[in-house]
Amino acid sequence: MSISTTESKESDKTREITEYAEKHNILLSKEAIPLLKENNFREIIDQLVKENELFVSEETVRKKIAGSLENPLVEVRNTSFKPESKEVESRLRLMTEYDVTGQSCSEGTVENFLELFRSKYKLLKEILEKRHTLSPKPLNRLKSVPVRHDVDVIGMVSEKWVTKNENIAIRIEDLDASCIVIVSQKETQLFRLADYVMLDDVIGVKATKLSNEMLIAKEILWPDLTIKTARTAERDISFASISEKKKKN
Repeated sequence: MSISTTESKESDKTREITEYAEKHNILLSKEAIPLLKENNFREIIDQLVKENELFVSEETVRKKIAGSLENPLVEVRNTSFKPESKEVESRLRLMTEYDVTGQSCSEGTVENFLELFRSKYKLLKEILEKRHTLSPKPLNRLKSVPVRHDVDVIGMVSEKWVTKNENIAIRIEDLDASCIVIVSQKETQLFRLADYVMLDDVIGVKATKLSNEMLIAKEILWPDLTIKTARTAERDISFASISEKKKKN
């Protein structure tokens, strides 16, 4: 293509832009025209007409281009994609037996909360005993254990703090009593693990008795759950889902 031909096309483009602007009573600055050439000038001019712009400068066009880049239009087109899941027969079952709507018997009283924590403690205590072969001693019977002897306990965490000696102190409770478990900072790995202990956690502790109400931790255990093998479909399929918000009456 010759230089003269290129210049002719550029000139035609300029004329097309200016004529379109004049048709809509828009005055263009000389600096704005090169930018309009590089973009969809009709769309930009149409938007400026709606905004009642009479004079269009280079800055005006740049702002308009930047705005369209920040809020790009998304064009949705039909595709030939046919999901394999469309050919699979639906097997939907409403599990109404798990619907507790309107079945709550809690009134939000102190006794209701106490019962919740008691239930949580009993459930997780059973898991700890099965998973870690603990032989926990009830906290109200620690007096029967000689000092410096090993003992297993299970309790719910009610307090946690750092002592003056920079050890971690954890108060645990069962259904009848409480005691304090000390985690020494000298036990580096155990001390790091104790940092993950949270209030209301139910934990198992292998410890050494220091006094009737204080233990030195040797090991901290959580009620970990059995990892079950994931169930998979007989064939590979794809699916899509959307959420549904129910309207309030």
